[in-house]
Amino acid sequence: MKKCAENEQIRVLLERVLEYGERITKERPFTEYEKQGRLLSMFGVVCTTALEMYRMEMESKKTLLSPISCDYVRMIARLEELKGSLRKILGEVPLFAKRDYMKYPELTINDIEDFKERFLAFERLPQCDKSGARKTIINIVEFAYNMYDTLFMGLTTIAQSLQNMRDDEQMLGDHHELLSKRWNLMMKRYLETEWLTDKQVFQNKLDEYINQFGKDKTTLEMFLKQLDRDATDLLSIEMLVTLNRLYLNGEDHLLYIFDHRHELKQEHITRHLCFISCRKLVEQEIELFDLRQPAPGADADLFTCRAAKELVELLIPLIKVRVDFDYSYQFAAWVKAMMDLNLIYSNKDEKNKRNGTLIVNYVFKTFTERIDKSTLFSYINKEKEFEKIKDQYDLIMNICDSASGERIDFLKKAL
Repeated sequence: MKKCAENEQIRVLLERVLEYGERITKERPFTEYEKQGRLLSMFGVVCTTALEMYRMEMESKKTLLSPISCDYVRMIARLEELKGSLRKILGEVPLFAKRDYMKYPELTINDIEDFKERFLAFERLPQCDKSGARKTIINIVEFAYNMYDTLFMGLTTIAQSLQNMRDDEQMLGDHHELLSKRWNLMMKRYLETEWLTDKQVFQNKLDEYINQFGKDKTTLEMFLKQLDRDATDLLSIEMLVTLNRLYLNGEDHLLYIFDHRHELKQEHITRHLCFISCRKLVEQEIELFDLRQPAPGADADLFTCRAAKELVELLIPLIKVRVDFDYSYQFAAWVKAMMDLNLIYSNKDEKNKRNGTLIVNYVFKTFTERIDKSTLFSYINKEKEFEKIKDQYDLIMNICDSASGERIDFLKKAL
């Protein structure tokens, strides 16, 4: 709702810029004071609108939704026409027509902050404190010229922001991969701002369901089906239902968002992002059940679970790069580290009755190094022998502990 209000406010500001400009260019003032008042009003609304338009332009680069509901081409044309008319009308005013540019040089964008600071007292004059108005001294001629320059810079900024937003929409429409990048920005923002609250609400609902039906894979799959049914309920908002259905069917939901960027609201997108995030959370819980199952085939006697097998395979390339194995017996350091991390069965487990040969074979397959089984366990089990491989062991443990990444972190969670 907040975004809609902000967009409506900017639309009103744009119309006010055009309205004030048309009064200056089309209606003859009765007095000089009225002329000056109109120019001051125009100056104020243009400054405010230019700033808000720039902010909206920056915001538009983070969403697939249309930042403002207007005809860009028509609005830009009206603003350019207004600039031309204003220059013509104000050019007939002696103050501006006979400006001494040596004495009063044209203001640049880099001078705006200094201009604002120098005339801040004038801006704050109506808001004097309890002690009353304070004496204010400004160079009114300098102010008039700076106001003139700022006015046209503001109109240029407004038109340029509109043009940039139009160009951005055209670029998104021509390059589908950019839709995905923009969508990732929208997801990132949602996860950083609103997901924490939504996740807690959803987690409570999931916990209640598990308490009622039990915590197992079947329960989670049933919950996921119910979640999908609710998300595509025809009693819900039609466009949101369509969006969720496209996502579930693996169809192009991003193109749908872009094609309906003027009709879709941020509320629709937020609820769609919440649905996707909640669904992924349940899918992850289901996958955790699978990852905690025994590894397939003969690997079941070597690895403690499926997650352990996958994690070992992800860690091996890191270990190969950073650890020097000068002698074959030093591979015992890798074996002990994997045992201590509970990734492969320890020689203290009953499983070891069958996995000694498996370990030796895996070392050969992975590192292309042969190591005798008795030698291997001698370095692992005897403290004196272990000291010879301790440096490699410590380094491997450090690598495994510090290794991170979305998949690695998830696998560690499954252990």
